[in-house]
Amino acid sequence: MRSFLFLFCILSVTVITKAQQVDKFKAGAYADSLGNRHPGFIKLKIPQGGIFNIGHTYITYKETATAFEHDINIGAIKNFTMGVDSFVVSRNNNVSKVPILEVLLNTPVKIYHSAFYDRGNILLHTSDGIYLFGPDPDNLGLITRKNFKEVLSHIMEAKPNAVANIQNGTFTYFYMDDLIKYYKVR
Repeated sequence: MRSFLFLFCILSVTVITKAQQVDKFKAGAYADSLGNRHPGFIKLKIPQGGIFNIGHTYITYKETATAFEHDINIGAIKNFTMGVDSFVVSRNNNVSKVPILEVLLNTPVKIYHSAFYDRGNILLHTSDGIYLFGPDPDNLGLITRKNFKEVLSHIMEAKPNAVANIQNGTFTYFYMDDLIKYYKVR
């Protein structure tokens, strides 16, 4: 009974907010292509102009809140953090226009989310972005409604409660964020 109430609370209080706000600086850090970490404040810039802006995704970085800001092309970055959220830069061709993926679950087979997909990636069109899985950001598969049970049951096999809720239909593709929260808590 307690599990059911906990699950109900998670499902009922989920707020659809994505951490990828592109208009504000957030405390964070980025790792350059050599792996050197640079702490400071980061703001993300995503292209809005279609195919003519390919390769123009970048972060704006400053060392302190009052320091001079400068732009860094996303191609020169391995990963970055903004607040509590972690992002990686993928070299996978299917997400090459906006290769920024949020790391939702850092397990051996990871779950990534691309909220920026609807601004130009070429896999599939959804208004909430896409969910991907793979061992690293360069080797990715798409999570769909058809493969949801199989893929997520495999990824979450260390948590039998989560797998049971996937298999019995409590969690479906449309509750992906809730499922990941449930997995982390259980």
